[in-house]
Amino acid sequence: MSSVRLGVGSIDEEYLCRQCNTVLPENKVNKKTWCCDSCGDKLLIKIEDTDHRIVRLIPSEMNRFDDVFNYYDNEFLELKGVIEHDNGKEYILGVAGYGSYKVKKNDFIDCRWK
Repeated sequence: MSSVRLGVGSIDEEYLCRQCNTVLPENKVNKKTWCCDSCGDKLLIKIEDTDHRIVRLIPSEMNRFDDVFNYYDNEFLELKGVIEHDNGKEYILGVAGYGSYKVKKNDFIDCRWK
């Protein structure tokens, strides 16, 4: 079994707001929310040189039906569960084939755009 690395990627990306039908330059992206400042919708993020499209979510926005992007193997993995831990300061993500993965409540995780 290989490793898992979740979170926010550090590769070339393109940022789009589907509601406003706008491509945003990186310097106009709100990296505190990963939402469009004009309409409030989550940004669709296209990972350059791939067909992968993601949305950045914090654990409280995720559910067991989400797929998370593993930057170690550059593939999506199925979530099996999201459990609040330590009075909401952390979350435990159940990742298929890898077991549990602990994240802080405000950590953004790259998930498959649905």
